[in-house]
Amino acid sequence: MASIVNSLSLSRRGLFYKAAEGGAAVAVAGAMVFDPFATLAVVDGRAVPNSEAAAVGAVGLWIDLAGCSVCRHDVPAACSGTLVARDLVLSARHCLDIPRELNGTLDKVVFSNNLLDPNAPSAKVAAVRTPADYGFTATDSGSVGGLDGTDLMLIKLATPAPAEWRPQRMAFGLEDAILGLSSSKAGSNAGSGGDKAVGLTELIGNPSLMVYGFGDSVDDFASYSSGLLHRLPLVASSEVGPAKTNFFAKPVVSNAAAAAAAQPPAQSQRLPGTCNGDSGSAALLGTGTGGADPAAGPASGGGASVVVGVVSATSVPCAGSTTVLVNPGSLRAFLTKASADLGSPLPVASEADWKRFLNGGAL
Repeated sequence: MASIVNSLSLSRRGLFYKAAEGGAAVAVAGAMVFDPFATLAVVDGRAVPNSEAAAVGAVGLWIDLAGCSVCRHDVPAACSGTLVARDLVLSARHCLDIPRELNGTLDKVVFSNNLLDPNAPSAKVAAVRTPADYGFTATDSGSVGGLDGTDLMLIKLATPAPAEWRPQRMAFGLEDAILGLSSSKAGSNAGSGGDKAVGLTELIGNPSLMVYGFGDSVDDFASYSSGLLHRLPLVASSEVGPAKTNFFAKPVVSNAAAAAAAQPPAQSQRLPGTCNGDSGSAALLGTGTGGADPAAGPASGGGASVVVGVVSATSVPCAGSTTVLVNPGSLRAFLTKASADLGSPLPVASEADWKRFLNGGAL
């Protein structure tokens, strides 16, 4: 655990820097995750068509580095995010904080499977809310390994998302629905972090999740390969519950990829993992995940999906990396208040909604 935490501590800021021409350090796309989607994670995973990006609400965050004196100016820095209302995007707070330290600007949100497509629709960032705005601090209890469990932000868009982009629901109350509790009890207990709260891990074991991110497709800090949307299956490797502000996850590795990586010389880059630029990606729990294909996205399986995590950090190297995700359920009070303050209160699923979801229907 200590070695993982130390690696993550070094990577979040480090990932934002890559080798520039002449060996100078530059901030390049990506960065904010500690190590968002690795390449072969992407190669072993799947490229995502625009239709699927829209179905799961995946968006790219365009970070303008024109004001940064040590950054490349021909490309943006990249983060990932998820539409949670027609004009609200959920992402990682460090996608705002680290650019500010470099005199960069979180400028706009792009609706496309290609962040760099000049013809893609986009919306300017109108406002941002973070847990700190409501008194939530990184020292709040429940974090794994002492890592920041408040690495979330809500982005208010200046204009609504394109009609085909589908907002994703938060998993608030899902545990109570699985237990078959009444909607009134779900409303009072879900996400409270109290002694009676029950987490997903206790109910269904370590959940299998799907992450969509615009991070690096090549596990190489000297090159820029962010910008194209890929999906990657992960499985939680630590407890997911309302009393935990974050959790760990590992990539799902096929037998073929594992065998190839074991061949001499070592080909660890053949392993999947999150990497630079995947910060802010949502980890989706779906009832329709494509059947027998473990790399199929929720949209391809015909079922619904809900947000149970947000990518905050990744160990290095990207290949085979351990990902740290913030649990939005532990910050339900922040998300509820901030979304209302921004004019688009997050919807709350009813008992009937959850029953439909658990039977493979859409929320």
